[in-house]
Amino acid sequence: MRIWLQGRGLRRAVIHVPFLGKTAAGFRRGDNTCPDRRYGKITWAEWVQRKYAAADDQRRLAST
Repeated sequence: MRIWLQGRGLRRAVIHVPFLGKTAAGFRRGDNTCPDRRYGKITWAEWVQRKYAAADDQRRLAST
């Protein structure tokens, strides 16, 4: 969440909410992902930066 907020240029409080149980343990292990289908080569932080930098560029062009 912090990476996304920073990429958007937003300042908001981020509150830690405990996520308990078997489902939460599965998420922590990465069971919700497809590690055998790794196509990309960039991190979440890089993706956020690229996506929102392009959106910001488009907004600037539209406002001129």
